[in-house]
Amino acid sequence: MFSQKGDTIMHGVIKEMTYRFRKPLAPRLKSGMRHVVIHHTADGNASPEAIHRWHIARGWSGIGYHFVIDKDGVVYRGRPYWARGAHCDGSNNATGVVLVGDFTTTSPTDKQVMALRSLLFFLTAKEGSLTIKRHCDLNPTSCPGRYFPWPINISSDENIHKQRMPLLKRGMSGRAVSVLQTELNERGFRVDVDGKFGAQTEAAVKRFQKKCNMRVDGVVGRKTWAALGYGFSG
Repeated sequence: MFSQKGDTIMHGVIKEMTYRFRKPLAPRLKSGMRHVVIHHTADGNASPEAIHRWHIARGWSGIGYHFVIDKDGVVYRGRPYWARGAHCDGSNNATGVVLVGDFTTTSPTDKQVMALRSLLFFLTAKEGSLTIKRHCDLNPTSCPGRYFPWPINISSDENIHKQRMPLLKRGMSGRAVSVLQTELNERGFRVDVDGKFGAQTEAAVKRFQKKCNMRVDGVVGRKTWAALGYGFSG
């Protein structure tokens, strides 16, 4: 499931981390994997390594969240996916996801929200329908803050396309290019939908690739199509 390194979500690749836990971790119930609890760090400069240190200082084995999303929308792996978390009293079998920031005073970045939606879609694809809760829905806390957007809508990601698309690059034309241009527009990367892969489309592709933390070359191959929700015909 998440045992392989380099898991790819629509937003990019989950970044692997190495942690030294103080004591052996306990496995969690498989039923808990269909539940997600969302948190904020309440610290705008937190990093996965810092969170790991904080949780050890509390007497825990180490980082208690399964995933960390920073302000640039990078998704980091936290506690191993198979292991019971340490993030929500009474619900530590659920998947813990934390976003860096204090959302009692400010909102998460657009990149964080995009990454969270992509991660939730990825978990849905793996586990089936999810029950998604905020920390404050389960425990007496303000986490993840009043500026955290709720509910999180992943419906547009749930309509992931099944067809396989070809390699595209500047100078090409046709229906696949029109599909590409339409998808870019839906994500805010404005481009004319004319079926012609010109300089404007190439520039939009590069901006999208940069936002998804992938190689920026303007060529729409396997990873770029996957980030847009399509298969790849090669």
